[in-house]
Amino acid sequence: MAQNPFQSTENWTAVLKNVVFAVGRGLTLRAIKDRTELLVGYFRQEERANLRKSGTEKYTERDQLLQEISDMARHVGYMLRTVPRKASSTLAAKRKRPTGENSQAQQNRLTGCKNVFIDDEPEENSQFTDARD
Repeated sequence: MAQNPFQSTENWTAVLKNVVFAVGRGLTLRAIKDRTELLVGYFRQEERANLRKSGTEKYTERDQLLQEISDMARHVGYMLRTVPRKASSTLAAKRKRPTGENSQAQQNRLTGCKNVFIDDEPEENSQFTDARD
C-alpha cells in the first residue's frame, strides 16, 4: 500500500477504486471500510491467540498484508470496531438445519416459498375434475 487509508478519506477513495478494479464489481466505501476493519480485527484476535500457544508463527501472504494494514491503523491511532469472534460460531450456525414443527415455516422464510398442498380428494364444488373417473 502506497498510502495509509486510515489517515484520510481521500486515501480510502483510492483503495475503493483499486478494489473495485480488482474484483470487477461495484462496492461502496462503507463496505470496504467495514470489511477491512472486520478482517484486521479477526487477524489481531487470531494473532494474540497464536502467540499464546507458541512462540513461532507461520505467516501467509494474507497474514502479512493484514499485519501491514493493522500496523498502519495503529500508527495513526485508529481504533477498530469489531465484535470478538467466537470459535466457529458462524460456521456452526450456517450448518445448523431447522428442525421440529416450525422447520418448514423457517425454510419458507429463508427461500421465499410458500407451502403448497395437493389434496387427493377434490371438493364437490371444485373447478377441477378427477382424472381417475
